[in-house]
Amino acid sequence: MENIYLAKDLLIHVGVTLICSLCCSQIFKTILNIAITKKADFKFILRLFFSDGDFPSSHTAVSVTAVIIVTPILWEAVTNAQNKSEVYCSVAIFSLYIIWALYIIRDALGIRMRVQEQAKVLKSFLTQSPTVSEALQCYWEELASHINIKAGHMPHEVIGGVILALIFGIGSNAIRYGNYIILIIDIIIAIIYFIISYLVLSNKEKIINYLKNRRKK
Repeated sequence: MENIYLAKDLLIHVGVTLICSLCCSQIFKTILNIAITKKADFKFILRLFFSDGDFPSSHTAVSVTAVIIVTPILWEAVTNAQNKSEVYCSVAIFSLYIIWALYIIRDALGIRMRVQEQAKVLKSFLTQSPTVSEALQCYWEELASHINIKAGHMPHEVIGGVILALIFGIGSNAIRYGNYIILIIDIIIAIIYFIISYLVLSNKEKIINYLKNRRKK
């Protein structure tokens, strides 16, 4: 019976942490976009919160957070295992989490990124066709306005999701094990990470141009 209650406790911990990770990463993304674009109307905020793509990758953040929070749990299971079957089971579960996280990252950089590139081409075609009538152009532009071009992720967005997962996963483990000093440090790092993300993304074009000029020299 004790094992059943322990398993239930761990399941609740993992489930609640992943839900919080998803919500927090979407909130992080939404606030960051509002700070950069200076838009704050309700529809814009709602659309951002439920949107895919952009920085950081929420899918990556959730999947990597799962790996981080189950690592100490499964390590405890291995060290306290009474037979080899329990060790093999723990290793198998951890391997599944790793494979799941890698699959999510590959999906964000692969299939979903290709869908995003195709959506950009289609939207560009619909909005920049000078040889059609004005009525047809208006109709095409209306169609283009409903195309979501934020489906996948660039590498820097996935890396941003991994960093956010590290912050959130370490914070979650700190709460679980009562290490509140680590939690406070983790919160401070999260604030610093948000500020750095804002400064870099809000000046992204300037940074890209600067790097291009450096290469030419």
